[in-house]
Amino acid sequence: MEDLVIITRLMQLERRGPLRQFLFERYLEALLQQKSEGWRVLLVGPDPPSQPLPHQISYLQCRRSTDVDFGTAAACSYLADQTSHPRYVLPLDDDDIIAPDTVSRALEAKGKYDALVDSVHVYYDVTTGLMRYLRPPFFPNSTVHNYRHAARLINGRPLLAHPHHLEWRKYYEGRRVMRLEPSSPTHIRVLSPASETMKSPEVFTSITRNVLRAYRKTPLVRRGMWLQTCPPFNCELLRSSHEFWLKEYGHLSLPPLPARL
Repeated sequence: MEDLVIITRLMQLERRGPLRQFLFERYLEALLQQKSEGWRVLLVGPDPPSQPLPHQISYLQCRRSTDVDFGTAAACSYLADQTSHPRYVLPLDDDDIIAPDTVSRALEAKGKYDALVDSVHVYYDVTTGLMRYLRPPFFPNSTVHNYRHAARLINGRPLLAHPHHLEWRKYYEGRRVMRLEPSSPTHIRVLSPASETMKSPEVFTSITRNVLRAYRKTPLVRRGMWLQTCPPFNCELLRSSHEFWLKEYGHLSLPPLPARL
């Protein structure tokens, strides 16, 4: 088993519209830019990807569930049944853009931490091409966990499958938590009307002006200061996502977001 396994929940097929599919392909491109060996990706969901996968990436099918963390729990069960286990696990969404050195930094510090945590969250909005930094008061989803902690059962389910902003912070109190420099986050979280922040299934496949207005009102979009600046890595992947938005949905564009909301 590799030292680090990245667990990613796949969005269900009926919710994968053109935008979400495009963002998933950028997610795959970013993964393949890793500068280190010793990692693999476990995609988990009820529907397989539509394209062939590189050898570092495998698919685990699980049943459909309204529980958003069910896929993560299924991945933990799968890993627990293997004859060997990874040293670390990292959960990512299937539209995240991982930093090229995330794996190498996580493995260079192996043995020194129970949880490797981002000091800041970096967000990129595909509708505007703007980005921002926030300091979350919780453990972000992009936390690298020591596998033995991630797999520990709490109230009948693995720690990794619990809501990260509630259970993780409580669990890791008094344990070895290493925080990354603000300038070196593990990934960029891509925000769009096809994000999980938009809970209604129809918005993923049919983006309309009303959907875009609703997206602009979500807490993740309304908080913080948006900046017209280049992200810290993978600028070309993020810019291509904004260009795709303009090409496919530019006719729905609203006035630009103000610098502060």
